[in-house]
Amino acid sequence: MKDAVIHHETVWERAMPWLLDYMKPLLEKSGVYGAFYNGSMVGFGSIEFPEGSRFWEAHGGLVFQHIEK
Repeated sequence: MKDAVIHHETVWERAMPWLLDYMKPLLEKSGVYGAFYNGSMVGFGSIEFPEGSRFWEAHGGLVFQHIEK
């Protein structure tokens, strides 16, 4: 999850010291995924299964627009 916080801060170009604590409880009802390139996270998202719903919700999908080679 620390990689996800770093990824969000990089994409949004600002510090988010609260984000890790905010995300931890969400793991109980969400699946998270990350895409890595050369050991660095280049994409992140989550899938939530809301209580009482038959449908899942996709969130995030933050992806860097380019990858330096």
